Amino acid sequence: GAFLFIEGQYEVGDFVELAGVRGTVEEINIRNTEVKAYTGELNIIPNGIIDKVINYSKGNNLAIIDIGVAYEEDIEKVSNSILTTAKAYKEINANVVGEPEYVGVVNLGDSDVVLRVIMEVKPATQWQIERDLRELIKTNFDKENIEIPYPKRVEIKG
Repeated sequence: GAFLFIEGQYEVGDFVELAGVRGTVEEINIRNTEVKAYTGELNIIPNGIIDKVINYSKGNNLAIIDIGVAYEEDIEKVSNSILTTAKAYKEINANVVGEPEYVGVVNLGDSDVVLRVIMEVKPATQWQIERDLRELIKTNFDKENIEIPYPKRVEIKG
């Protein structure tokens, strides 16, 4: 427990993951660390069982946005749409500190082709930025008639 104080691995206000619990550090004392989860629960974690610390508040993070599209879609058109949306979003959100980067196709699923865009963002903002971008991308896909696949059932009568 004492090493947590000496090494400064986290401090009050940091968003962390400790002993399988993710949330904001509310209090640190010699025996325990109190972490408030996103859903409001206060977790009291004995410092002696903390063997791994993930601190989302130290240094910038990476927002990773994976978007599945139908196999019939033009990948170049879709990737341009995603990247254009991400670049426009960067201009209105000061939490985005790096240029959006189109990574490419990251998966070929049963019914979709999954494309990825990434961007460097300020600490602990990646989840909100990912949610915002998915919504904006979906809105733009609707305007551009780009299909996001969904399960379809074909019924054969006979």
